Amino acid sequence: MLDKTLKEHADKLVPPELDKLREEALGEVARKSAELSTHGLAHSGAAIASIHTICVKQVEKRAEAVWRVLQRVMEAIRTVRSDTLAADLKEFVNYYVPISLWELPGLYAKVGGQELYDKRFGTQLLETREQVLRRLDAEIDLHVDGLRARAPQARAVVAKERDQKFGILLSPKQAQLDFDTWKARFAGGNASIAVLYLDIDNFKNFNTRYAETVVDKTILPDLLRLLASLVDQRGEGYQEGGDEFVLILPNLDETEANTFAEKIRAHIASHQFQVRGQTETLTISGGLALWPEHGATYDVVLEKANQAKQIAKQTRNTILLVGAIKSSSGSSTEPSAKIASSKPRTVENGVTVDNAGNFEIYDAPTVFFANRISGTFPGVRGLSWFNNSKEALDRIALLLKEPIAFKRAGGHGTDRTPIWWWRGGSSCPISIFRRLSDTRCLLGIWEIEINRIAVFRGNSYAYSFVYVEVSPDQPVGIYKRDQKDIEEAVRVLGYAEEEYGLYKDTPVTRACYDDGAAVINGEVVDISGAELRARFLSKYNFLIAAKYSPINSQEFDQISKPLLNEMLLDKDHIADLCMIVDRLPRLREDG
Repeated sequence: MLDKTLKEHADKLVPPELDKLREEALGEVARKSAELSTHGLAHSGAAIASIHTICVKQVEKRAEAVWRVLQRVMEAIRTVRSDTLAADLKEFVNYYVPISLWELPGLYAKVGGQELYDKRFGTQLLETREQVLRRLDAEIDLHVDGLRARAPQARAVVAKERDQKFGILLSPKQAQLDFDTWKARFAGGNASIAVLYLDIDNFKNFNTRYAETVVDKTILPDLLRLLASLVDQRGEGYQEGGDEFVLILPNLDETEANTFAEKIRAHIASHQFQVRGQTETLTISGGLALWPEHGATYDVVLEKANQAKQIAKQTRNTILLVGAIKSSSGSSTEPSAKIASSKPRTVENGVTVDNAGNFEIYDAPTVFFANRISGTFPGVRGLSWFNNSKEALDRIALLLKEPIAFKRAGGHGTDRTPIWWWRGGSSCPISIFRRLSDTRCLLGIWEIEINRIAVFRGNSYAYSFVYVEVSPDQPVGIYKRDQKDIEEAVRVLGYAEEEYGLYKDTPVTRACYDDGAAVINGEVVDISGAELRARFLSKYNFLIAAKYSPINSQEFDQISKPLLNEMLLDKDHIADLCMIVDRLPRLREDG
C-alpha cells in the first residue's frame, strides 16, 4: 500500500488536475464541432475522427498528469525507496487512469460516432491507455531506481508503515518486521525481546457514553500519543486493534520489561483525558511475554502475551507476566490453563462471545457473509428484488445484526470487520448499523432512506452481494445550496451528498464539526461531542458484500461505477452486474 502521507496528498491533488483536463477536452470538442458545423460536417466521419484525436491526447495528458502529481508530492515529502514503492505507484496511476476512460467514450456519441467507437475507436483508445501505462511503468521504475542511487543509505531509514486509521503508532505488519529484525540481530547472544500486549479496560463503556466517533477524536488519539512518548527510545508501539496495542521492547530482560510495563500502566491510570468538556480516566491491562523464553517466533510470543492479557483483564488495571500465575499446588502454570475455565460460548456459526461480552470471529469474511445471507434471504437463488422499503430494511437489519465488528479475529484469513459496502473506488467497513425508522437507518455516518434492495446469490458462496438503492433526502438546511447545485453534483459525480455535524439534535456545518465549536442561538458553543453525519440529496446506490469478495478489485470498480450511475437514471443493469461478478476471480486473501 502506498505511504499514507503520499497517498493523502496525491488524492487531493489529482482530481483537480483531471477536472482541468476534462474542461479542456469539452472546450476542444465544442470548438471543433462548431467549426465543422459551419461546413455541414457536424455528424460526419471527419467529426468523429476529430473527437478521436482529442480523446487520444486526453488519455496521454491525464495519465501524465497523475504521474506528475506523484513526482511533486514525493519530492515535497522526501519519499524514500522501499521494496514495494514502484508497484504501489503503478497501482495508484492505474486507479486514476481507469479502463472506463472517464467520460471520453460519451463524446463520440455526441457526434453520432457510437457505432464507430464500438467497432474501432474504443479498442484504439484502450490500446493508447495500455501504451501510456507501459511507458509510465518504465518511468516509475527509473524514478525508484534513481531514489536508490541518490540515497544509498535509504535502506536503513525506510519509512515504517503506520496504522492507517490514526497514523500515530505503527501497523501490526510492521510489528512482525521489526520483531524479526531484532531477532536476527540478537541471534546467538543472550539478549531477549519483550512483547507487551495492552488492552483498555471497559472500553465499550466510553463508546456507549460518548459514541465511537467522539472517542476516536479524543480519548484514543490522546492515549496513542501518550504510549508513543512512553515507549520512545525503549522500543516501538503498534496498533493491534481499536483498543488494543502492542509494545515491542528489545534487549530488556524479564525484570526490566516488567518494571517498564508497570510504569506504563501507572502512568496511564493517572492521566486525565478530556472529552466534551469532561475529565475521564481509564486503566489498561496487559500481558507480557519474552523471546526466546516463551516462544521462538513473533506469533507465538504475541499469543502468549495475549493469553496473559486475557487473565489480567479479569482483575483490570493489571500487568501479568507469562508464567507468573500460580496453580493451587504453588507451581507456575501457563495462562491458557486459566482461560480454559471460562470457555467462550458460540452465538452463531464461526462467532463466539466471552464472559466480558467480547465477540471473536473464526470464519473468513466470505464464509461469515454467506451464512448471514442464508439467514437473511432463505430459499433465494440467483437474483431477487425486494421493492417494499420496509421489508427491504427488515432484511438489511437481519443481515447487519450484532455482531458485525469483532474484538478479535482468530485464524487464517479472518478479519474483525468482515462486511463492507462498495461503490466504484469507494469502500468502507460496516461496523455501525442502527435502525432509525421503518425505512430509515444509520450506516456508519450515513443516514439513508431505503428505497429497495436486490440480493444476488452466485454460483459460489463467495460471490453473493446485496444491491441497495437509496431515496434522496432533503438538505438539512445549513448550507446555501439549491436544486441547481444538486443537479450539477449529479452531473459530475452521478449523485449529490452533504456532510454535517449533529450536536444534541442540532445540525452544524462540517467545518464547525471539524473545529469542535459552532454558533448556536447566537452563542459560540463547544460541540466536541457532536456526531459526524452525512446524507444523500439525490438517488444513490451501493453494494454490500464480504471484505474479500471478488468485487474487492480495481477491475470491478472501473466496470461497475458507470453501470451504477446509469442505474440511478432508471437503466436496468442489475443482471449485467450479476454476470460480471460471477466471472470475477477469487481473491488470494480469501483462502
